[in-house]
Amino acid sequence: AAPGGPLAEAAALFAEGRFMEALDRYQAILKRDPVNIAALFGAGNVAKELGEFQGALTLYQTVLQLDPGSIEASNNLGSLLRQHGHYDEAVEVFREAIGRKQDAPRLWLNLGATLAQRRGPDDNANARLFYEEALRLDPQLAEAHANLAMLLRSMGELDQSFVHFRKALELKPDDNRLRLNHALTELAFGRLESGWRDYEVRHAPGMQKAIDYRHGLPRWQGEDLSGKSILVSGEQGLGDQIIFASCLPDVIDRAARVVVDVEPRLVPLFRRSFPKADIRAYAMTQENGRCVFTYDWLKPKPDLASPIGSLPRYLRARIEDFPQPDQGRQSYLRADAARVAAWRDKLAALGPEPKIGICWRSGLQTPERKRFYTDLAAWGPILTLPGLRFVNLQYDECAEELAVAAKEFGIAIADFSELDQRNDLDETAALISALDMVVTAPTAVQAMAGALGVPTLLLGSSWLTFSSGRFPFQPSVTLVHGTPEMPMLDRAAAILQERF
Repeated sequence: AAPGGPLAEAAALFAEGRFMEALDRYQAILKRDPVNIAALFGAGNVAKELGEFQGALTLYQTVLQLDPGSIEASNNLGSLLRQHGHYDEAVEVFREAIGRKQDAPRLWLNLGATLAQRRGPDDNANARLFYEEALRLDPQLAEAHANLAMLLRSMGELDQSFVHFRKALELKPDDNRLRLNHALTELAFGRLESGWRDYEVRHAPGMQKAIDYRHGLPRWQGEDLSGKSILVSGEQGLGDQIIFASCLPDVIDRAARVVVDVEPRLVPLFRRSFPKADIRAYAMTQENGRCVFTYDWLKPKPDLASPIGSLPRYLRARIEDFPQPDQGRQSYLRADAARVAAWRDKLAALGPEPKIGICWRSGLQTPERKRFYTDLAAWGPILTLPGLRFVNLQYDECAEELAVAAKEFGIAIADFSELDQRNDLDETAALISALDMVVTAPTAVQAMAGALGVPTLLLGSSWLTFSSGRFPFQPSVTLVHGTPEMPMLDRAAAILQERF
């Protein structure tokens, strides 16, 4: 047994990420002593890490019944509720705990974080006050500086945001997640050179989306590619790979040979769009919870390699380096011309009206992500516009939402359910290319439509705008923001009326 006995051994296993082994130890302790508070709390932490919401909830509540004054249990219970979108319940947990111990800075920190995620009418302002209270109680609390920095970024207070980011990094210089958030903030506000440089921290060991590229090739650092060969590897989500692919024409023009390995669903579309490159599906495995790319197929070996998200560091270091709206190059992906023609015929059969594709949310829905997306039921200002025909581009199960919208707004949204829009991206690209316009939340649909050069209204914000007022990677994308006088969906409806 580890020094300190079974509890210490279980805690050590938990710290190493060996959750099931830690759970076995905690359960053995609880079999002998069912009201061992430390074991109950530890088991709750394991359940939380394993995504077992109900189990973690029960364990934390049991700890608080046995020890109502446990600040740690209140913090973890409230954080669990917040993580699963139970914001009001989390607020009550934190407020009740603060009532017992007003000088606990992490309670104020977590209460602020809950309000910042809930985003009610006054929640941002109150979250700011609570973060500031946490820092009054503990000026060295790095998480409070980091959270306040992110909140201030969302509120447009750039200078103060960076003040708190710098302080957080002083306190936690080795926190790579914090460094990545700082990099994204730099990029969001147009500090491209330093932002792209710091964005490289996403590949640091232990980062959630870090990839172990096992090709053994030196990284491209922006040097001349004349006469050289280079491997460009996909990373992150589907939309990211599509957006960063806008840099591929530059690489292809500069290098003697370009090999690109990407998400398998993208291969047919990329092969047509970049015929001078060798497009492959990446070979991905999981090893100890980390994503690994293997390259047994890569022969002959290129001279250099780069993740696709690192290309902008050397090719898009200034806003002027992006395609300009008046330069004519509106697209870099190309759908199959025959399939586009077939879809135009199919769409024409719906009637003479302009055909508008719509997508209102991401297919990956978590409590944290949901707040960035809309509900189709709120699309009345758009869906009730006369003289337009709407086409469903939502790529997951949404039949019930379409039926509710049809009944509510008295329209029929065309839904080509025979097309697997999640997996058959080549055919989906043909459908999107046949449309007159796309209106979408920030999803892979926006990435695809913008890459194809289809006029696109992007609902909401994205760090990829770089505070430029446009979407520099894709000139055909128009940003749509709301104001107190004109909410976002009303603004989108006004743009549609202007254009059609």
